[in-house]
Formats: sequence, C-alpha cells, structure tokens
Amino acid sequence: MINAAVFDLDDTLYMRSEPWLHAFHAVCGPCPGIDENALFQRGRVTSDEEFDRYNAGEISQREMYIRRISRAVADFGIDMDDGEAMRFQDVYTESLSDIHIPPGMRRLLGECRDRGIFLGIISNGQSARQRGKARALGTEAFLPDDHIMITGDIGIHKPDPRVFEAYADKFDLDPSLSVYVGDNFTNDVKCPHDAGWKTAWILRENLYTEEEVEKAKPWVEVISSEEDQILRYLLQE
Repeated sequence: MINAAVFDLDDTLYMRSEPWLHAFHAVCGPCPGIDENALFQRGRVTSDEEFDRYNAGEISQREMYIRRISRAVADFGIDMDDGEAMRFQDVYTESLSDIHIPPGMRRLLGECRDRGIFLGIISNGQSARQRGKARALGTEAFLPDDHIMITGDIGIHKPDPRVFEAYADKFDLDPSLSVYVGDNFTNDVKCPHDAGWKTAWILRENLYTEEEVEKAKPWVEVISSEEDQILRYLLQE
C-alpha cells in the first residue's frame, strides 16, 4: 500500500514545452523547417547542463539563462545574441503565469488527495521561481505549501539521493511506502530509487527511446505516458 506520492514539477505537473515554444516564437518568429519538438528536447538537455554548472558555481545566473537557450538554438542553425537570449528568458518567465495542470494529472492528484495519500513536491531550482510555478498551477488545491521542497532551499539538488532522504526525514515518510513521480530518468527515477523510494516514470515528449525505457525497468515500478495508469498503481491495495 502506498502512503505517499511526491511529484516532480517541471514536465510532470505541467508541460514546459508550451511556455518555452511561446518564448522562442516571440524572439525568433516562425522558423519553417525546424522540428520544434526536437528543438525543445535539446533545450531541456542544455537547461539541465547549465543548471548543474550554475549550482557548481562555474557560471552566473545570467550566464545560465543565456547559455541554455543560445546553445540549444545554435544546434539548429540559429544565432542568438545575449540580448535575444535574455528576451527569451523574460518572455518565458512571463508565460509561466499561464501554466496549468493537465486534466489527467488533476484527476490523479484529486483521487490521491481524497484517499488520504500524503502528497508533496520535490523540485530542482530556485525557490522563488519554482514556488511561483506551484502557485500558478494551483497546487494548494491538492497539497499544503509546506509539502513543497525546492532544492535551492537546502543546497543539494537531484540527482543527489540526499534530497529524498531529507524529504523523508522532514515528513517522517517510509521510503518503501512512498512513490516519486517524475519525467526524468536520472533525477526522478534512479535518484529516488537509490534513496530507497519507489518510482513512477511518466513519459513526456518522446524524450527516451524504447531501448532506454526497457533498460530502466529495474529502477521503476510503473512506466507510462498515461496518468490513469500511474493512478491505478498508486491506489492499489
């Protein structure tokens, strides 16, 4: 029986591609011939890489913002100067006020809440920014604000398993009866698994190949692109 379900934020509780592509179009306009899904996926990779460099103290926050978008678009033949990169960041940030939890995820959260399952969020990032996203999503309808842990507040970040150890200790959770739900294999599957948690991998945006998904099975209890399948796992007796 599952006692707690804790969720990643970006690309789990909402789809980051919508505000990201809106910002891209605002800065670059229409770009015929570019595979926008592939561009966004590249942006996810460069974002994670530059976030790690920022956390390691190698670059400033401004440099992180510039490098993560300029590197992504450069791979598709687009030159973006620093001013354009910061314009992208500004539009992207503004667009985050319009994000929403998809219907299937709202149903999952509501069912778990109504069954008395502990609900929470663990998210990499800066506290004010990530908590602002949670407010925009209306997560308070499903879980208390103090059930949200942002890694910027504690000084360690996924994929460090200590993040999940700290969360379990704070809320007196049994990791063997707790499930972390997320979209990123390294941060949201392997990392919590290494801390003794159960994991549910929600597949978003065709980021992983079938071979990669198959290889991940030893670390995960359920893999699906459908929230209802993950809900069935969470509610099983």
